[in-house]
Amino acid sequence: MKLPDVQIELRDIAKFIRVAKQPHQIEYCAKRIDKLADEISRKPAISKSSAKSRRITAAVKCSIVNLHELHPDWSQQEIAVQLGINAGRVSETLAGFRT
Repeated sequence: MKLPDVQIELRDIAKFIRVAKQPHQIEYCAKRIDKLADEISRKPAISKSSAKSRRITAAVKCSIVNLHELHPDWSQQEIAVQLGINAGRVSETLAGFRT
C-alpha cells in the first residue's frame, strides 16, 4: 500500500469514527489504524558501502592546494585522480569548506 492509499484510508476511518455509536465500531477503526501503521513503517536501513578514497589529512589538503597552484589548468577531477581522492573533496578544500 502506498502513502496516498493510506491517506485515503485514514480519512475514511475518520469519517466512520465521527458517526460511530457502538464500542465495537470504534474497536474496528482502531484495528484498521493499527494495520495502516504497519503499512507506513520504514524499511530497514541499508548499510553504506566502504569509502572509496583516502581520508583528507592536512598533508592531503596541502597537496590539493599545491597541485592547484602548480597546475591551474588542471580540473578538480584531474587533481583528485592524481591524489587518489574524491573530486568533491578537492572542490570542498579549494572552496575553503575543509580547513
